[in-house]
Amino acid sequence: MTAASVRKLENTPSNALRMAQTDAVVLTSCNRREAVLMHLDEKALLAQPGLRTTLAFSLLEDHALPLGRAARLAGTVGVMSAAAGRSRPTRR
Repeated sequence: MTAASVRKLENTPSNALRMAQTDAVVLTSCNRREAVLMHLDEKALLAQPGLRTTLAFSLLEDHALPLGRAARLAGTVGVMSAAAGRSRPTRR
């Protein structure tokens, strides 16, 4: 893992993206770890177990993706449908 400051990211974002292609980059602000920047290599990162489902559910909850697209991203309709049913607000 490498580290870069938020200020460096603001000034030269392409350098941080270039560093992230080979290794995770920890972003720091005032010498405190704030975030991790990772390259989204679909074959490696998105192949991690559970990551696609977690990402799809998060995007669904944020209303960034409709249920059908979230299910396609997750690779399973059943899990997403059940999860979507649990996350809906109750009607009165």
